Amino acid sequence: MRCQTHARWQRTSSSKWAELPIAVEMMPAGGSRLPAYLSINPHGKVPALQLADPLRILTEAIAILPYLAELAPAARLGGMNAIEHARVAEALGFMIGEVHSDWGPHFAPQRFLLDPSGYAELERVTFERLKPQYAFLDGMIGTAPWLLFGRRTIADAYLYMLTRTAGLMPGALKPFTNLAAFRARMERDPGVIAALAEQAAISCSAGEVVLADNA
Repeated sequence: MRCQTHARWQRTSSSKWAELPIAVEMMPAGGSRLPAYLSINPHGKVPALQLADPLRILTEAIAILPYLAELAPAARLGGMNAIEHARVAEALGFMIGEVHSDWGPHFAPQRFLLDPSGYAELERVTFERLKPQYAFLDGMIGTAPWLLFGRRTIADAYLYMLTRTAGLMPGALKPFTNLAAFRARMERDPGVIAALAEQAAISCSAGEVVLADNA
């Protein structure tokens, strides 16, 4: 199969944990809005997972990550029973739908304000809104090694991405000691190390990168 998705490391890391073959392709700036990609995802956004059958396409990280987990059940990256499936969905829903979404004004202020003179205040408000979100995640993981069930899951992959993004906030993870410890542990994980090394080897001046699963 062939997978196209934004080169956020959590998809790569999940595939490393699941031992799924992932290669990496480039996408130029604006590539997600070109006809070739719009034929894959008409929304013009990443991620999108295209299987060998071109009619079988998944979009949205909240769908793609559990799918990758299901492809490798022995890795136990998803839920193993009904309540665990629900807890994984709950965690991903919060991180993607709430925390990630709240980063929107920082990365694309033009979508929220027409006057650039207000961007600085918008960023300040954005960071203030994000603080309680990260505080919740900090309390949720506590001193546990993983976010859920005492084992690594796809939720940890997404959480680690959020801890990296937190470096853009004033103070970064200093107020969130549990998340800081989690990030340090993750960066000693062989799968994470491999995923980060793979992404570091990719250079795309346009800033948009695509992953390809060549199974």
